[in-house]
Amino acid sequence: MEYTVDKELEHKPRHEHLMVVSSVGGFTFMTGILGYWGSLHLEHTMVCIFSYIILFNSIVSLSLGAVILTIPLETIEENTMDLVRTKVDETLPIFMVQKFLECCGASSPSDWIESAWWRKQRAEGRPHVLPISCCIAPHKNKRCNQGKSPFREVIVPSFIHQKGCADLVLERKKYLVRSGGYGICSCGLGQLISFFAIHYLVNIVLYYQHRLDVIREQVPEAAHIRKPPHDPRAEARFEKRMSMQV
Repeated sequence: MEYTVDKELEHKPRHEHLMVVSSVGGFTFMTGILGYWGSLHLEHTMVCIFSYIILFNSIVSLSLGAVILTIPLETIEENTMDLVRTKVDETLPIFMVQKFLECCGASSPSDWIESAWWRKQRAEGRPHVLPISCCIAPHKNKRCNQGKSPFREVIVPSFIHQKGCADLVLERKKYLVRSGGYGICSCGLGQLISFFAIHYLVNIVLYYQHRLDVIREQVPEAAHIRKPPHDPRAEARFEKRMSMQV
């Protein structure tokens, strides 16, 4: 089994992934609409529901980030070695890793010799010693991965990548895991701060609404429709100024 574009397309994200991402985005959008509507109309209940949704999201984010940051490095290393093992039925991930990271084998190109993939090539009578993804410039030399025993003329730095994939994948995986953990924790902390800020603002709004209601109860109803005192001389001066402007 060799690396091909058709094989790569089989491992691209499917519709299930898009549906999950769309659902999360829709939930976030509706939550934002709820908070905006509650703030615009000063609906205490809606704003409180919005704040508690934010609190729930912050707890989930902090918990998930903590779980990611506490993953043992040994587990990451074991998973990485499982990723780069050279079994015939699972070589496609290896081909993709070798192509994008410009590496070959788990620790060196020699890992492919006597591997299950290598034995399958020999059984089918093919001259391939290494996968084409190990080649530095396969478009210039299509036979860069072919040769005869003992295959020393194939594994040369001028044609084949000499770095192993295990260390490169492990470094990138550790970086992504740590970055993802810290990023999720930061989002959770920001949401937690937003929860307290929303409740603080809601309490301020309720306080001033209560004071406004008390003032309205104390002021007589006639005070809202009281007219200013009538002054004929002021009206005459106003009419004179208007006539001069005209």
